[in-house]
Amino acid sequence: MPDITRLFCLPIAEAIHQVQRNCNESLQEIRLRAGKPLAVSIGGRNRFVSPKGELLQTAQGALRVDWDMIVKSLEFMSRSSMYAFENEMQNGYITVEGGHRIGMVGRVIQHNGQITGLSPIAGLNVRIAHEIRGCAEKLLPYLNDGGVLHHTLIISPPGGGKTTMLRDLIRLASDRLQLAVAVADERSEIGGCYRGIPQCDLGMQTDVLDGCPKAEGMLMLLRTMNPQVIAADELGGIAELDAVVTILHAGVKLLCTVHSNDVEELKRRPGFGKLLETGVFERIVVLSGRKGPGTLEGIYRWEEDGRYALV
Repeated sequence: MPDITRLFCLPIAEAIHQVQRNCNESLQEIRLRAGKPLAVSIGGRNRFVSPKGELLQTAQGALRVDWDMIVKSLEFMSRSSMYAFENEMQNGYITVEGGHRIGMVGRVIQHNGQITGLSPIAGLNVRIAHEIRGCAEKLLPYLNDGGVLHHTLIISPPGGGKTTMLRDLIRLASDRLQLAVAVADERSEIGGCYRGIPQCDLGMQTDVLDGCPKAEGMLMLLRTMNPQVIAADELGGIAELDAVVTILHAGVKLLCTVHSNDVEELKRRPGFGKLLETGVFERIVVLSGRKGPGTLEGIYRWEEDGRYALV
């Protein structure tokens, strides 16, 4: 379990330390809201936290977060150098050492109609980077044939573990299959880059383009890095799906994720239905949080009769 107490001012750090010490389940998120109780997401459940680190179902007895705690915690998170994160803050988050992403809310600052930052910052959501080496081992035999990777799409609802699974698949493709992998990491969630350097282990033959919109990033990597595999998290826009088609025509394999509960739901989403009908993705991995993040619900294979069937 990563030690994230260094990111917070003393009262919050002490409470979170006790949570980590006394709970066997992994923290997923820590939420600081000015004037409201300290809250966490742990084991897929939302709980409040007491000053002694006790997990509470109601706000009674919970540690109250004030604005000064948020300001002091931001100083720890940025190592007193918030100016170094100005570009990231335009998108409402920063990524700190260890790959943890800090989402922010507050009053938006605009210049010429463009968001340039937030001030004051009234709330933080610390999404803890989880690197679970080996979690994708069980999938790999179904996703490659003699070292040749299949075009693979991982789907799950939010919190279902798809990013964690994608991260480990990238590592395995790089180290186990000895493939050159390029990652378009728009929100710094896959590699957890800090100052351009991935904090998570993505393998010895992996290149990461950090903070670039996915569609542009995937095409840039295709042009510049000569990859055998391109990976991206949370496909969604039409431009991203167009980039997928371009990459396929270039003979490069794809490892991608998308939000969805199942294959049928995904087929009904604009752009995806037509894409799936062509069998672009040779394998679809369905995850859920039913038994905790990363619960494998099924692996689907594209068949010659034009449908996806369970492996």
